[in-house]
Amino acid sequence: MFLGRCGRTDLFGGSQDKQRQSLLYLRDILLEVEDTSLVLPGHQYELSDGSNPTTLKLVDLMVNNEALNSIDDEVEWNNLPFLSFEDDLSKKAKRQKARNS
Repeated sequence: MFLGRCGRTDLFGGSQDKQRQSLLYLRDILLEVEDTSLVLPGHQYELSDGSNPTTLKLVDLMVNNEALNSIDDEVEWNNLPFLSFEDDLSKKAKRQKARNS
């Protein structure tokens, strides 16, 4: 779980569909957690608004996380730019997947 997004799905063993199902499950769990709880991400990066927080209150994460806010709309979900990239790591993962098929 990242503060503003979610992880890539184009790498080794990744699947956009599985990622979406995981986030649907996670959202249901998070709705039961106190809004004032702090979220400490595994990665720190700049958010869409240009900020670079180290923590967020859960209530802010639920409002601002692009992935969580897109999982109910299939078109919006499938067009999230951070789910996959065309970079060397992605190409390597695709080659390995093809070899293992």
